[in-house]
Amino acid sequence: MRVWMLVLWVMLAGCSASEVPEFESAGATQRRGWDVPDPDAQDPRVCQAQADLAAALPFNVVSLGDFVSGHSDVEGRLAVGGRLDVWHYGVGLRDPDGVVAAVGGHLLASDAAFHGDVAVAGEAWFDNAGLYREDGTAGVVHRGSGVDFDALAAGLERASDVLSSVAATGPTIAGGTHLRLVGGRPDVNVFRLGADALARTQHLTIEVPDGAHAIINVHGDAVRFQNFGVFPTSLDPSRVLFNAAEARTVRIEAFGFRGSLLAPRASVDFDNGRFDGQLFAGAVLGDGLGDGQPDGQFNHVAYNPPVCVVDEPQPCTMDADLELVRGYNVFVTGDYVAGHSDIEGRLAAGGDIAVHRYSVGRMDPDGLAAVAGLDLSAEDASFHGDVAAAGAIELRRVGLVRTGGARGQAWNLLAEDFEEQAARLEAVSADLGQLAPTARTQVSGRSIRLIGEEHRQNVFVVAAQDLARADRLDLAVPEGTDVVIRVEGEDLVFSNFAVFTDTPASRILFHAPAARTVRIEAFRFWGSLLAPGASVDFDNGQFNGSLFARQFDGDGLDDAEPDGQFNHHPLVSTLCR
Repeated sequence: MRVWMLVLWVMLAGCSASEVPEFESAGATQRRGWDVPDPDAQDPRVCQAQADLAAALPFNVVSLGDFVSGHSDVEGRLAVGGRLDVWHYGVGLRDPDGVVAAVGGHLLASDAAFHGDVAVAGEAWFDNAGLYREDGTAGVVHRGSGVDFDALAAGLERASDVLSSVAATGPTIAGGTHLRLVGGRPDVNVFRLGADALARTQHLTIEVPDGAHAIINVHGDAVRFQNFGVFPTSLDPSRVLFNAAEARTVRIEAFGFRGSLLAPRASVDFDNGRFDGQLFAGAVLGDGLGDGQPDGQFNHVAYNPPVCVVDEPQPCTMDADLELVRGYNVFVTGDYVAGHSDIEGRLAAGGDIAVHRYSVGRMDPDGLAAVAGLDLSAEDASFHGDVAAAGAIELRRVGLVRTGGARGQAWNLLAEDFEEQAARLEAVSADLGQLAPTARTQVSGRSIRLIGEEHRQNVFVVAAQDLARADRLDLAVPEGTDVVIRVEGEDLVFSNFAVFTDTPASRILFHAPAARTVRIEAFRFWGSLLAPGASVDFDNGQFNGSLFARQFDGDGLDDAEPDGQFNHHPLVSTLCR
């Protein structure tokens, strides 16, 4: 179940505490964690994204906002949702005739050539600029852009988010300033790459079989491609797609871009280089010779998407995406801060773990009791197994105890890819949000009754304001049924009441897709909670289930209440039906 744990324990087998492997030594070649999917199965989300990309594919460049550039050209067709402002520029040379520029705002062109017609929703101003068709006749200015830019933006953002959630199929290998992306799949190879690593890169190699596709998910809000190239030269750029779903700015300078780029929320600045592919961006804001460099050239190289059958029902991936985190009593992608209580199962936090007067792992002992993506500190605490952290480990009056009395170990190594798991939790939350209610929610005064009759899965919807007023929640469903309770709202409060039901806690999942804060106080929580965007504070109660959230901000006795206790009731529900 826990792929990373298998790898970790193979590495540690036979090592004493003084023989812990070094992962961060200077100049060392490092491999980041990656999943190995079924070799015969392509992730259905790749096909889902292709459908959302379809409307953008006829254009060499799509700028959802403004496009401002000079002293260069777009060899194919151009779609601009806002203002198009170009000078000393060409559009459509390699894909002439028809509409070569579709503009949702105004068009300003100086010393420019359009090799076909233009379609403009706003006003058009030309200064020494012409429209030329292949047959020698003049091009035409059409009224209206002919493009639904709102729908185009929604599709590109959806495609980018979906691709960003796809698991890596091959490793990213870093050696100094050289990055290697190595994939062996004959169809689609997916890689993960941090914007910080890309900014340090001077040489990028993409190694995939001939005819295979490469999708590179670049994570970070500021992305830079500068002063390096993509190798080998035999790489087919039409089968390469860089996806920057989180990016707000992208800087491309003195760079030979081999592949297409999907960055629908980003403003792109491209100077002094060539782009062999298509660009789908939030805006393109070059500045001509304002910085001494001509804006980059967009060559007419079309992205060739993987072959997909998009009209067939796609397999459900929710249970597969939850496979790893089901092994934890608490899994947060950020920090975990708590005191004066315990977690009976295992704990994982993508940020820091800081606990005092605390116990972890009593009902699920041995192995790794706690894993931190950054630092781990504990005082007056006990861990029933080992602990691991990528950063510093500071233990004061702490016991590490395995079954049988053997002493546990503290390991300094990168034990989890939390960014990948955060993306998976978001994907599960998005899929669960599509489930239609199958059962009744009855609110009467301060009482909530959930009544379902389905024998496999009952789905309920509860409003956050009803939950905040409640003093009782009753759940009645057939025996053996799995339950999903979607709580709608950004600020959730579970306070001074309990859940009454005969259904085991392990078969109940509360789902809070929009939650940003969750407050649990003097409450008997019966079931697990998925709130991937929420910060959770839990005081003075019992949590009978697993918590999957962004972070946990407990405070011990700072507010006169101990943090709540997490009892070990692992989620066993089957979400896919």
